[in-house]
Amino acid sequence: MNGFILLLPFFFIRFVVLAVLDRTSLQRAAMFAPLKGNEKTAYYIYLLTNAGVILYPFFLTVKPKLSPLFLVGLICYLLGLLLCLFTVKAFSSPDKSGLNTDGIYRFSRNPMYVSYFVCFLGIALLTSSTLTPPYIPSGNTSLLPLQTPLQRAAHPGSSIS
Repeated sequence: MNGFILLLPFFFIRFVVLAVLDRTSLQRAAMFAPLKGNEKTAYYIYLLTNAGVILYPFFLTVKPKLSPLFLVGLICYLLGLLLCLFTVKAFSSPDKSGLNTDGIYRFSRNPMYVSYFVCFLGIALLTSSTLTPPYIPSGNTSLLPLQTPLQRAAHPGSSIS
């Protein structure tokens, strides 16, 4: 299965559910403050990284198997989607000033980004992406079953497949 399919529920929650709950929330979510000076550079870097995160799964495949890495990835992915759903629901009902300060927004100023991170971490783990290694210690041989195929290839003497 192509890794991009994992993004479809995410996009559905992020855009369709948000629009159904409150169309103005979708517009609020897309708003940025006016950019000044170096902020424009940061904004373009932000756009490029978003494009990379969205396009990268096109080149990945999900091979369902019962392994610790896959299960951790599945948990992260589902938790990220669930968290995204909660944040979208909370975002769609701001207070009179237009701010979200209740619910999950009590704990984080932007919990949507937290949900994105958890969801995309799950996608990286589910696809055994080469971007996964920063999240998984590779120096400890007791963790070899949690490594990606690329990392296991670097340990040819290992009996773990």
